[in-house]
Amino acid sequence: MSGSIESRSETQYRLRDDGYLFSDEYLTSGNKEVAENYLWPVSVLSRHREDTEAKIGYSDSVIRPGDVLEYCGKQYEEYLLVVGILPVPAQYSPLLEIKSSDRILCYSSNSESYRLFHGGAFINLKDQKLEHETGRYILHEGVGPLVETSTDIPADVTHPPKPIVGEAGAPTDSVKQKYPLEHPPEESITPDRATEPANPTPIEEYTNSIEQGDVREVLRQMPSNSCHGWITSPPYYEARDYGVDGQLGHESSVDEYVESLLSIINQLMRVVRNDGVGCLIVDDVYRGGSLEGIPQTIYQEVVKQGYEVIHHSPWTKPNGKPEAVNNRYTHTHEHILVIAQEGGEHYFDKENAKNVGDVFNISVGNTDTDHDAVFPVELPKQLIRTTIPNNVCPECGATYEKVYEVTDIRDLNEDRDQAARALDIAENKNLTDKHLRALRSVGLSGIGQAKRTQNGTGKNTNEVEELAAEAVEVLGSYAREFTSPNKEHTGYAPKCDCSVDSEDGKAGIVIDPFMGSGTTAVAARRLRKRWVGIELNEDYIATAQSRIGVDVAEPDKIKGDNSQNTLKDFC
Repeated sequence: MSGSIESRSETQYRLRDDGYLFSDEYLTSGNKEVAENYLWPVSVLSRHREDTEAKIGYSDSVIRPGDVLEYCGKQYEEYLLVVGILPVPAQYSPLLEIKSSDRILCYSSNSESYRLFHGGAFINLKDQKLEHETGRYILHEGVGPLVETSTDIPADVTHPPKPIVGEAGAPTDSVKQKYPLEHPPEESITPDRATEPANPTPIEEYTNSIEQGDVREVLRQMPSNSCHGWITSPPYYEARDYGVDGQLGHESSVDEYVESLLSIINQLMRVVRNDGVGCLIVDDVYRGGSLEGIPQTIYQEVVKQGYEVIHHSPWTKPNGKPEAVNNRYTHTHEHILVIAQEGGEHYFDKENAKNVGDVFNISVGNTDTDHDAVFPVELPKQLIRTTIPNNVCPECGATYEKVYEVTDIRDLNEDRDQAARALDIAENKNLTDKHLRALRSVGLSGIGQAKRTQNGTGKNTNEVEELAAEAVEVLGSYAREFTSPNKEHTGYAPKCDCSVDSEDGKAGIVIDPFMGSGTTAVAARRLRKRWVGIELNEDYIATAQSRIGVDVAEPDKIKGDNSQNTLKDFC
């Protein structure tokens, strides 16, 4: 690593701005590769760590190079890597005999700048928490010895570039603006924290049913790689009040709303298979006459999380609601983002798409439910057709591959004049399907392309060879048209190593963490797919169950008509 700040900036570090990056256990494990690539931009060596320390607070606690201070603010969060203990004045010494200083030099992984603290200003609290005039911190110890001690280590690595340091104080306004998210450690949002529970509940216990509860808590109990995709339209920011504590959409800022949504997306991407995708239908919001840019912000943050956005297009509503505004166009669209794991091969069946274009022009639906934010069934149906497989392995969940066969030897591409002429000759000369199939099996020895594409060439019975010869004599050069007839999708075949047959396949599973009135599940059932629903508001569940067509656990809650009478009132 170079000894100058300018050249150091050329190194491509993946600095994260999304909160609590690692658990205490992970930080103290000395994982060199992760630490060097994700958390700090300078190497910290054990030989420097053991020779310097500063007292923390009014006890015997100490902090050493390589420790991490995590600032837990209400409006932002910051990681500070201790890179050195400095004498007075603040400068690096080539010697390692630093004994009495309490000045602590830290590097911020957020602002990519240095900060200087006085160790004596810290007050010890419980559980490695520290109070300081600039805020509250968590001390993560023991992460320093990441590189073996060696006399061959260059000095510019042992001692980071001479920094410009500021007085101990809160981060600058620019840092606050860049990292405005409130993010307590227990509500982590990073993929590293979206880990499978120790004893996950089997996905079969959730399949084709709606689980009532906070989506974050329910998802945390589900096994990883157990579903094939997710489709959801979450509560929009400041759009509606669903009357339930902990509901999404009532955060104090757009940034906090996006962060809450990201924490759920991370759990969903853990629950779905690595080749699965997620479909997010989300809308923007006007504040003070201008748009907040919520879909675009989600797009950017999802990419920061390490995912790929493979589709971002509008859902346009030809029957959208009129708006009482005169200074802008009427808002008649929402956004659809399709999210996949980074660098992986995701499942997508474009052949099954009703419309291969990337703009969804679908009228808003109308259902007789008490849920006032219903999106049309046709929207999740179109998404399910392409993202949720029809047949998967019942053991490992791997998608079956499609099998294509020639079912009609005369099914040629009649847009080609040669194909149309070949069909006319075959019919006029009374060639049978046996002749034409024999022709395809044998291939044409004089035509290279046909010879290369016919697997059976040279391995056929005498009867097949004779029928093919008769067909060639009648068709002449038009015989080649029957070597590549159209194929039809005739079934599925396992591509995994499990001991299963093609007929053992099950439908893929789609999960909707904001089930609402059950639209995604209704679409899934119509397409014969399995589904999993999560819903926080228990009043919606009975209505959703009734719409979907499953057993209703609490029929008293089903709304019967526009006057909001319950079903029980009519019995």
